[in-house]
Amino acid sequence: MSSHPVRHILLSLPLLPLFLGACTQPQPVEARHPTRGIVEFDAQGIKRVILRAGEAAEATATVSEVTTATPVIKISARPAGGAAGYHPADPHWRETPAAAWGMDFAASRFGNTLVISTKNEISYIHHQYRLKDIHIILPSKSLRFIRHSRQLNGDGAPDLSRP
Repeated sequence: MSSHPVRHILLSLPLLPLFLGACTQPQPVEARHPTRGIVEFDAQGIKRVILRAGEAAEATATVSEVTTATPVIKISARPAGGAAGYHPADPHWRETPAAAWGMDFAASRFGNTLVISTKNEISYIHHQYRLKDIHIILPSKSLRFIRHSRQLNGDGAPDLSRP
């Protein structure tokens, strides 16, 4: 005796969010730091790259001349800034150099879009820590590169929200 098709549909409904979630939920992308100052992200299946940074508008992009088995996106920047003019009550306080502030890049994948955002980049009163001279190397000229300038605050959390 065969079961009714409506029964198959009703039994499949609880699984529907799992299938839809795989398509709509952001997927964190692990950053690799093969060389000091360079961050790599897997570019397999990526068609669009969105960069979110305080100085994204000034970011430069080139296409890699090296073809690899697994395509990667490489990004680098120069840490800059500090807390000039900040005078705390603590006489032992010392300004943290920009290179030691912990600025980095983080990424999240949304389907065939990769969102890359700065991390620990801040602009808060006297504290101005930014990544400058951002350069991204794309594995193919077919990738669309979009720059979004971030409004920095004192939080420093990466903006990995849906595009």
